[in-house]
Amino acid sequence: LEHFGDSQSGKKIKGKDCVVYRDRKRFLIKEKADSDHQVFHIVSPEGRITSPIKMNWELIKNVNADDLKNPNLGYLNLSKLSFPLTLRPWSEGDKFQPYGMKGSKKLSDFFTDIKLSAIEKENVYILVSGSEIAWVVGFRVSDNFALKSGDKSIIKFELDS
Repeated sequence: LEHFGDSQSGKKIKGKDCVVYRDRKRFLIKEKADSDHQVFHIVSPEGRITSPIKMNWELIKNVNADDLKNPNLGYLNLSKLSFPLTLRPWSEGDKFQPYGMKGSKKLSDFFTDIKLSAIEKENVYILVSGSEIAWVVGFRVSDNFALKSGDKSIIKFELDS
């Protein structure tokens, strides 16, 4: 822990069997993962995966307004998506336009704003259409792919816990 000194939140030191993170006013210890995060390609508008995360998606006709507030549900305008979609871990430099915001924001800044710990950040996946982030899975839909009034082609993504 002496190696951390006065470092800022997010610094990590890798050991033989674990990784130690400095997270605001505490330290977090996590066992090293056996394998790297996976990338998955979604080729059709309906399906289910159990790895790298548990998620299913389907075409729907209507959206319950209360469900739009659920971060585990991502409602996207199907006509704006380009298949295959890519589900991958986020990486430094990734940007997106959060729903309701003008302009783009770095994911690292978005995570700081919502106060994710270093360990939580490591487990975040993004859904990418073409070269644009459509959904920060479990957190926020991109404004560029979000439903607008009158949209008829809707795909619902649901993250299973």
